[in-house]
Amino acid sequence: MRLNSWTNSSTDLIMKLWQYDLIWKLALPLARRRLKKRAKLNPGYGLNIDERFGLYTKTYTSVRPVVWLHTVSVGEAIAAKPLIEWLLSEEQYQVLVTCSTPTGRDQLLELFADKIWLVYAPYDTKLFVDRFLDAFNPSAFFIMETELWPNLIRACRNRNIPVALLNGRLSEKSYKGYTKLGSMMSQMLDDMSLITVQYNSDGERFKKLGAAQNKVVACGSIKFDIEITDEIKSKASQLKSHIHDVGRQFIWIAASTHQGEDEIILAAHKRLLAKQPKALLILVPRHPERFQSVAELCSSFVTEKRSQTEILSKGTEVLLGDTLGELMMLYGLADLAFVGGSLVENGGHNLIEPANWNLPLLSGPSLFNFSVISDQLLEKNALNIVNDSDELYQQLSRFLDDNLRAVAGRQSGEFALENRGALARAISEIKPYLPAADQTTE
Repeated sequence: MRLNSWTNSSTDLIMKLWQYDLIWKLALPLARRRLKKRAKLNPGYGLNIDERFGLYTKTYTSVRPVVWLHTVSVGEAIAAKPLIEWLLSEEQYQVLVTCSTPTGRDQLLELFADKIWLVYAPYDTKLFVDRFLDAFNPSAFFIMETELWPNLIRACRNRNIPVALLNGRLSEKSYKGYTKLGSMMSQMLDDMSLITVQYNSDGERFKKLGAAQNKVVACGSIKFDIEITDEIKSKASQLKSHIHDVGRQFIWIAASTHQGEDEIILAAHKRLLAKQPKALLILVPRHPERFQSVAELCSSFVTEKRSQTEILSKGTEVLLGDTLGELMMLYGLADLAFVGGSLVENGGHNLIEPANWNLPLLSGPSLFNFSVISDQLLEKNALNIVNDSDELYQQLSRFLDDNLRAVAGRQSGEFALENRGALARAISEIKPYLPAADQTTE
């Protein structure tokens, strides 16, 4: 009975993987069309397309073992920065980083230039995955946060490449989605060597999906270990001083906004200007392809684009953050931060970056991607939730008070400082899976 049960389970899994691979193959023409469509708004989607199919314009060879780290987009790239820096500092690995979006690629290029190999991750079909692994022959594979692909993970297992999830998070919503994969999901987790998660609640959800107890380790979020460099601090200080010089005395930032949020934010800012004419809003859309449409929404304000100016005019009411890689610095200009993706059902975005600047924090109610962090911030009175434009305006009005801002900012900064150390814990967990220093890549 046990043998029959195992055989049936194995057959079922093989069938599901075959069906999954077939669906991918049938969807490839749609994937190409989608890239072409997105390239009209963001030309980066039209570049290096062959890499997504496991084809490369040059040959990659290294005498050092290749350690591969996958990030999805900008957020994961920034989160991976301290880990990549640590791997590079060891001076015994060739670091390969993959991403899925041109904004993530641009961020990684800006951070590391030619210090790493950087390509797009292959689409998750067996053919493209095998091409990729043949081209780079990695000795270890680390996935940032939660980007799980069945063919990719299975192929690594078949080649004895250890796979580890780093800084993993799994919201209740994502958990429910993954349960639909059934045996394919449990097999993916079984194929992995290590799953480091941000919090115990994330770990419990992975275990319910089939992850072995001894593979799951809660380390905290390594986003707390991202350092604000002296260069960023200096640049922010100089620009903030200039903004004050041109008469803007209360600066607030609305960061990583999504479609449907900008109108709410601008309506609140319009009311704020009636009360405090010297206020300045720094509005930073999450996706570059929305820069132009958001600029059009700002047409009733005196607006300047960050991409076109270093020196603000005296009457500027909105600074549109339409550049890449500057969000951390732009937080440094602000007296208060609203973090987007939260007034729409997107689950919120990184609250840690503005907390590292000791900023009072505002957010919408949709925070399922950062539920533990947001709950902890709420307990410390370091985060205020707003549901609409009126509530946003009311909170902005409250925080015109210097003393109130100072207290809330100190609380968020203390929270960020207290939670550091996850990077060191994660590194200690992955060390057994790193290749030996004398291993070479042919």
